[in-house]
Amino acid sequence: MRKVILASALLSAVGISFATNGDNLIGVSPASRGMGGIGVGMPVGPTDSIFRNPAWMSYYKGFNLSFGGILFMPEVKAKSNIMGYPASATSQSKVFVVPEVGIVHQINDKITVGIGAFGVSGMGVDYRNKDPNFLNMHTTLQFMRIIPALAYKVNDTISVSGALHLAYGSLDLGAYMCDPNNPARCWSADGGQSL
Repeated sequence: MRKVILASALLSAVGISFATNGDNLIGVSPASRGMGGIGVGMPVGPTDSIFRNPAWMSYYKGFNLSFGGILFMPEVKAKSNIMGYPASATSQSKVFVVPEVGIVHQINDKITVGIGAFGVSGMGVDYRNKDPNFLNMHTTLQFMRIIPALAYKVNDTISVSGALHLAYGSLDLGAYMCDPNNPARCWSADGGQSL
């Protein structure tokens, strides 16, 4: 009975976290994400093998091209109470595409090469033209990895591999700010995309 009560308490607390799955994805292919990021321990596709465990590239014969992605559609709401003025709004940014593509090619019985490009994050909020307390705030985050990889098959059970993770990120933050001591003094704090 104690185990049931403990499990019920833990499961009821999950909703309190209000987490969104978008900043660091659990896997990079639908199969890996669907199985909790299992691509580290078993081959679930050429694309995920390049990203999670390049030694699994030796598992694939010949030339393999794999591509896919996710359509991330969170519903983000915000509430604030700035200087006694309550406000709430729903973000206008609702659709984010996170792509992935990978190529794995077996050179010979021992050597396999691969290269992949993976969107590992993509999201943001847009409260422009909403309640003035949200200051026309908007954000956009994009993060991508390009990974060349090499695997060497020692024997039927052992492969050694290496991969170089090259990262590209872009962040845009913006708002319309006002001086709390002088509400007539306002400015746009929008620097555009930063790499």
